Amino acid sequence: MLSATVLATMAGVAVGHGHMTQPATRSATSVQESGTCAFDRCMWYTNNITIPGPATNVDPKFLTMRVVPNSADDIYKTHPWRAPGTAPSRSPCGRMGFNHDGIYGIDGRDLARSEPNMRPKWVAGETAEVAMALTANHGGGYIYRLCSSDQDQTEECFQATTLEFDGNLTWVQIANDETTRVATTAVRLTNGTFPEGSVWSRNPIPNEPDWPEWPPVGGYAWGHQNIPFNVFDRVKVPSYLKPGGYTLSWRWDCEQTAQVWANCADIEIVASNEDKKRATRDAKHTSTRPTMKTPTLPKAEMLWNFSGANAGISGGATFAENNTVAFGSFLSTGSASPGVNRTYWGLDMETGKPNWYVEVPTAVLYQGILGDGTHGTAGVLYFGTLGPWIHAINATTGEVLWRSGGGVPAEYKIPADDYFSAPTLWHDLVIAGNYDNHLYAHDANTGEVRWRYLAGGPCNGSPTLDKENGIVFFTARFDLLVALNATTGDLLWQVRTNTLLASPTYYDGHILVGTQNSTVDAHNSTTGERIWSISGRVGAVWALNGPPVGPGGIAYFGSDDGYMYGIDVATSEVAWEFGTGGQIEAAPVVSDGVVYFGSLDYNVYAVNATTGEGLWSFPTGLYVSCVPAVKDGIVYIGSYDTSFYALRAPSSV
Repeated sequence: MLSATVLATMAGVAVGHGHMTQPATRSATSVQESGTCAFDRCMWYTNNITIPGPATNVDPKFLTMRVVPNSADDIYKTHPWRAPGTAPSRSPCGRMGFNHDGIYGIDGRDLARSEPNMRPKWVAGETAEVAMALTANHGGGYIYRLCSSDQDQTEECFQATTLEFDGNLTWVQIANDETTRVATTAVRLTNGTFPEGSVWSRNPIPNEPDWPEWPPVGGYAWGHQNIPFNVFDRVKVPSYLKPGGYTLSWRWDCEQTAQVWANCADIEIVASNEDKKRATRDAKHTSTRPTMKTPTLPKAEMLWNFSGANAGISGGATFAENNTVAFGSFLSTGSASPGVNRTYWGLDMETGKPNWYVEVPTAVLYQGILGDGTHGTAGVLYFGTLGPWIHAINATTGEVLWRSGGGVPAEYKIPADDYFSAPTLWHDLVIAGNYDNHLYAHDANTGEVRWRYLAGGPCNGSPTLDKENGIVFFTARFDLLVALNATTGDLLWQVRTNTLLASPTYYDGHILVGTQNSTVDAHNSTTGERIWSISGRVGAVWALNGPPVGPGGIAYFGSDDGYMYGIDVATSEVAWEFGTGGQIEAAPVVSDGVVYFGSLDYNVYAVNATTGEGLWSFPTGLYVSCVPAVKDGIVYIGSYDTSFYALRAPSSV
């Protein structure tokens, strides 16, 4: 029997609430990530909304809060689940839930649609499996709806084709582990719903484990936050639907909060027997990823490990001064308590002992970068943390030199949200993207904001530079690739592309970027025009550091299908692929003909950069989503098991 302590695992990058996980949405959700809300993929919703009329759902068996309906204690009586489908939603695909300077985040309808050959195929008149996951459990219930891709994507269009559930069972499963799947009797609601008679399903995951009328599914599935479960249902695909492209909308009406959450995914509906056969063939190629299996390789030698971080480590490793390797922690043990800080560490590369450490106010998610005097101040290490902070520290002593947030000119506001990228350096500027919809350039010596660019949506990837021409490239709004003059912040070009969470890389006139639509794209760095696109061969890519390019012009992309791919930039051919047992979330590093990276299968890997041959691996105690640093054949890398390791190849390799 699985323990309820599993609820303590899989903390997400940011506290979110809920999302559809199957089919994968335009915001790149996945069954494996379930309710972790990595990269804020669950933050698509409408906030502070109530039902426009009287409550129609007051039967206690359909409710999810322990209160007498319409009593003096009933603070939920105007919340969306009390009259499912009637609360006004800002978008049937959700809006990115940030509101800065009166501007809401991007509408989910505006995210790039999946490539047609990557969409799951549903057969009219049959059934299809869908899934959703919760990060913060607000009770209530949900529905799935369809709208033809050819029609305006309005709430009314989706309301015209609400899907019925097939049967009376719902299944709960931890991540993508099918051995944990358990069934429970679904509680469906049709009375008092909108559209009239539409079928809604009550959220099967209770907030508490001791509610007699609503026990945990399978004895273990309950919880309020960071819930690693997927909730699976089967829905009936209407037989009357014409073949073609459709948008699937999942809508969750909450009871505990005045919120509606929504996501959209792209599907293809097919009809004839021949189309059904084609759907089966295509599904094997596009919907079913290669089997994830941890390979057996020689085990690397561990020179030392540092376990004093007391936190999962996702902040990539960076070399500082004085034989020091630096990294940051994700969430400290007890970090919710007043006065408890996260820490940025500088360790001696030979012994693993701390040379210095810096307490920082929030989680460190990404690599720092060391100034060399040409770009950035020599001997100064720059890194970002969640919140409006870029930090500059003495790379020898760890002394804090400045933190952004002070000394901001009156015409600029302090960055309003999280620095969700690693910074890059251009002469005396530190450039980084923030979730308040701006790319910022800070003075490398003082931290003052020298310019900022409003991108119209979260700047969610780390910028990259064409240093010869002084151009900075970055991704924004989940579907824009943008080029700016790095000195002034003036726009040079922007292009709309596939759904982006990954960061770009500049290489030889190409901008290389992996997408959530399972493509790898190359754009012309001068015009933004797409040069080539690989579709259907790789999984979704979301590394927030750009892919490195190694010997022979091979770029290296890790994917959610568990594979590392070597792609020839000149020809767009996949030169090789190497499979692991888990998703690959962080960018690799290439050094002396070897590609080094971590996987969510808990392992660190070394792979031949030219052939893709596995050289060695090393097992840690939990997920590895940290960018390594490599020097003289020694790999420095952190793990979510709270340890930071120094590794080298075994003598047999």
